[in-house]
Amino acid sequence: MRKLIATLVSAAALSYAVFAQGNELVKNGSFEDVFPNGSARHWHRLGTTTPETSSITESAAPDGGKYSYRLGGVPGKYTAVGQGIKGYTTAAEFKRPIKVSVWMKTEDISTVPSEGEAVVALWGSAKGRNAGQISIAKARGTTPWTEYSVIITPEQVQAMEAKLKPENRPLSLTLRANIYNQKGMMWIDRVSCVELEEVSLTASLDSTEFSTAQKSARLNLESPKAWTKAVVNIGNAKNPHMRKVEFPRDNSKSFYLLDVGGLDSGDYTCTVEISDDSGKSLGRNELKIKIILDPFNLKKQE
Repeated sequence: MRKLIATLVSAAALSYAVFAQGNELVKNGSFEDVFPNGSARHWHRLGTTTPETSSITESAAPDGGKYSYRLGGVPGKYTAVGQGIKGYTTAAEFKRPIKVSVWMKTEDISTVPSEGEAVVALWGSAKGRNAGQISIAKARGTTPWTEYSVIITPEQVQAMEAKLKPENRPLSLTLRANIYNQKGMMWIDRVSCVELEEVSLTASLDSTEFSTAQKSARLNLESPKAWTKAVVNIGNAKNPHMRKVEFPRDNSKSFYLLDVGGLDSGDYTCTVEISDDSGKSLGRNELKIKIILDPFNLKKQE
C-alpha cells in the first residue's frame, strides 16, 4: 500500500463539520495504465502534444509506482492533460465538496509573468473558452515532488458560474494540468479526487488499550445532530453485546465515562450509536479496543 506523505496542504474555508472520504473518482490517477503511444488511459491531451511535450515518463512521485505525466518544453505554445470527473462535469452536478490532491514537481519554470506557471486546477469553460479555475497546485522554478491538496465546495463552483452571462452557461468542468510558453517542465502523479460527506458522529476514546485494573475510559462524542441518547455496546466476535451502556445527552459535557471494568484481556469492539427523542438513529461509530492484563498484578505474581 502506498504511503501518504503530506508535505503541503491547503483548504478552502468550509461550513461543514467533520468529513469522511468517499470513493476515488479519478481514473488512472497514478498513470500506470499506458497506451503504446505514451498517452495515459482515461486522460485527454490538449494543445501541443508530442512525446517531448506531453507524455508518460518513468519518474514517479515517492512510492508512486513507475510512471508520472510530464508536460512542458513548449515556448510560445500550450500543452495540457485533463480528465472530466463523473458526476462533477457541470456546476449543476456539483452537489458535495470534493478533495483533490496531486503530487507535482517542476524544473526550470520561468518566473517571467508572460510565461505561464505549472498549474493543476479544476478548470471551468463555457462555449469552448476558459471561464475560470480553482487552483490545486501552482509552481515556478525548480521544485521537488510535493503533495498539494485542496477541498473544493459547490459554493465555489457556483460562484465561478455566476460570473458568466446567462447566455454563456452552463459551466463545464475539467480537472486539468497545463503549462504555457515554457521551456521548463512539470511532472504530475497520484492525482486523486474523492467526495466528502459530513460525518454525523465522531466518537473517540482517550486510549485504545486498557488494563484489567482500569474501571472507566473517557468517551468523547462530537456531532452536529441534536441527539438525546447514546447507546454503547462493548463485545467481541462471540458476544457483540457483552456490555451495554445507555446515557442521555448532557449539553454541558463533551465526554462521558464508559465502564470498562471487569472485562477479561483480549480484543473488543466498542459500538457507539446516538438517537433522538423518537429513537431514530442519527449516527453510529465503531471503535476497536484492547484489554491487557494489569502489569502491576503480573509483577506480584512473579
